[in-house]
Amino acid sequence: EFLHRFGYIKTNDSSLEIAPPAVKAFQRFIGLNQTGIIDELTWQKMREPRCGNKDLRR
Repeated sequence: EFLHRFGYIKTNDSSLEIAPPAVKAFQRFIGLNQTGIIDELTWQKMREPRCGNKDLRR
């Protein structure tokens, strides 16, 4: 849901094929190491309050 809401994937489908590239894009956007894996730091950043605007425009 997070990856869809903020523009990292077009659909709310978080399948294993879609998720890693989308997670890497989020990690790149916030300046984390791009692993494609939702580790503890990535999870913390996903849970921080946000403005609600999409990060990426597609």
